[in-house]
Amino acid sequence: MALDGNMLKQRRLELKMTLQEVGAAVGVLRGTVQKWENGTIKTIRSDKIVELAKVLRIPLSEILGIADRENTKQEPETRVLTERQKVLREASENLTDQEMDVVIAMISALKSTRRD
Repeated sequence: MALDGNMLKQRRLELKMTLQEVGAAVGVLRGTVQKWENGTIKTIRSDKIVELAKVLRIPLSEILGIADRENTKQEPETRVLTERQKVLREASENLTDQEMDVVIAMISALKSTRRD
């Protein structure tokens, strides 16, 4: 999943944080944060997405661009789930919000590696 670098930079500046501070908190170099912001690096490891969301105090769904898509849905989804989708849904039922954030980040990271 591609990151919105402008949104990351804007939030960092709102929090009056330096590239160095964000990098140290997430566990990456200052230059990596800068590359996320300017779009040189378009994807990010799932564990780093979760940390970045915490540091910048942004909902993970917003970083992943999920919030916008969910808000634009007009009708509830009525399609039938496949057996695999049902298994995934059942497996996620008792996860904490933090665990769900990690799962969502992992799925998004997997999808971003596709060559459709």
